[in-house]
Amino acid sequence: MPTRVLDVGAPDGSQEPKIYITKGEAAQYLVLSYCWGGPQPITLTLSTLLAKTTRIEMSSLPQSLQDAVKVTRKLGLRYIWIDALCIIQDSTEDKNKELKRMAQIYQNGLLTISAASACTVSDGFLRPREAFATDIPPFALPYRSPKSGFEAGSLVVQESHNYDPRSEPINQRAWTLQERLLSPRVLIYGTLQLMWQCQTEQLIKNGGVKRNFLDSGSERLNAAFFAKDPEEGALSLMDLTFDWIDVVTDYTHRSLSFADDKLTAIAAVASEFRKLRAGDDYLAGLWRSSLIMELMWMVPPPSVERTGVTPTRPVEYRAPSWSWAAIDGPVAFGGSWRDWPEKIPEDAKIIRCETTLRSNEVPTGNVVDGFLEIHGWAKRAFHDLGSHDIFDREDDAREQPIFKAYMDAEGHKDEDVYCLKLQGGCGIMLRKISDHYQRVGFYEVIDRGERSSGWFDNHSPRILLIR
Repeated sequence: MPTRVLDVGAPDGSQEPKIYITKGEAAQYLVLSYCWGGPQPITLTLSTLLAKTTRIEMSSLPQSLQDAVKVTRKLGLRYIWIDALCIIQDSTEDKNKELKRMAQIYQNGLLTISAASACTVSDGFLRPREAFATDIPPFALPYRSPKSGFEAGSLVVQESHNYDPRSEPINQRAWTLQERLLSPRVLIYGTLQLMWQCQTEQLIKNGGVKRNFLDSGSERLNAAFFAKDPEEGALSLMDLTFDWIDVVTDYTHRSLSFADDKLTAIAAVASEFRKLRAGDDYLAGLWRSSLIMELMWMVPPPSVERTGVTPTRPVEYRAPSWSWAAIDGPVAFGGSWRDWPEKIPEDAKIIRCETTLRSNEVPTGNVVDGFLEIHGWAKRAFHDLGSHDIFDREDDAREQPIFKAYMDAEGHKDEDVYCLKLQGGCGIMLRKISDHYQRVGFYEVIDRGERSSGWFDNHSPRILLIR
């Protein structure tokens, strides 16, 4: 049970909502997943806590919160968890305490209401939906199914339509990803339709049933994350790693209002992965047991992404350069994953990797420092800033590039780079800064011929310190 929930009062609306301090009582509650956006919603603060435990005027709540109260009452329930009203917003101590409990809050809720269609908290989500535009009206055909003993029924035929969950406002916000992934059941108030998701199926109002969740914006975590027994349906290291990079890929395509939230907004999901990765370490968004592979994150070129997002680095320190959390923008993962982990890459070896947490209470939260010591082949090269080709420094004509560079962020002006080999024809690009290196990009081989495969042969492997 959360520390606090919103008590919506009697189902008939005769009582105003108020903050209810749970004190450990077991009671069913809902969770609201929504986009803040727009004017700041009414929030819980140290100075308003006492007053809000007495009464909150319904009319003072922004429309999405009012709609959430209405749904809770309609379902015959009394309590709902809403972050803005259940976490003391101006208390770092309370935020850190509640952040540790986020996964349990989502997982133990009876149901999560997803205000998917609302761009801001003021928009609301209980409103008439526009019908699908169609040139052919749906019609029914008589049908008898052998599975039902040939009982008479009908089959509804209608024009197909494409629905992309990623287009929903809620799926463009980073914070809302963990709310969907960690909730056992989600009722989604979409732009065009009402949907239900649980671990076994997805139901679409007047739109049939879809039993898989392959589209970005619809995926669910494996059932193992919801099992009471950690050994039940245990996942392999490969499955856990593949699941994690899928989460990171989806997450980094979403936006954050505050740059400092990059690791915080995914901390609850990471904490659940941590339970299943027994003995593993979480290192600013990456995992020690699969670190070599996860270091090969990359920023896809604009021609692939078509997001219009220019990758940048935050002004304030947020993560070591080797972490995807050190940049703002979408990432994907390069390298060849086909034979992993049966054939662990041997082109580089982790010597040491450590991060310093901002708060020890949140082991999957923000960091204030981090370093990586890695043993491998690193060779100095020439980076053509115009074409993003990488040439051998001894190739004066520069007609035959060896690697293709994918820069982590705009604004890199150094032509001198070091290519660190991680796996076959792939690795990361570094620049030298005093006594250490900083990651600036990812590279992959252009031509797998003899020239590129032997490019590192005249260099001995060495230890590099990357921050």
